[in-house]
Parts: sequence; structure tokens; C-alpha cells
Amino acid sequence: MEQLSQLRMQNHDLIMRQMVEEIHRGLFNIEQAAIKFEVNRKTVKHWLDKVEQDVSFPKNRTV
Repeated sequence: MEQLSQLRMQNHDLIMRQMVEEIHRGLFNIEQAAIKFEVNRKTVKHWLDKVEQDVSFPKNRTV
């Protein structure tokens, strides 16, 4: 059961990152992406911020 939950989370993560990629490529604005991916604008903004933060500070970065 835990494995199924993990797979769902990974799938959601991939879909949201795909959404961010499409926004960055200029295919959609925030409103259009929210409609296409069936989420609200706050979720789109959250994922934009999350991906930008991941790019700025990767998890396995050593200082």
C-alpha cells in the first residue's frame, strides 16, 4: 500500500514539473496551465517556486 502511495506522489511530481517546463517554454501562462492540469493558480505558483528553488539549491549540493 505504501508503494502505491509513493508511485502516486512520484507521478504527481512528474506532472507538475512537466507543467512548469511548459510554462517556461512559453506554451502556457499560469492561468492556462491551471486549466490544462486541473489545478488552481496557487498550486501552479507553488510548483514554479519549488522548481526554481530546486534549481538554485539542489538537494545533494555540498557547500
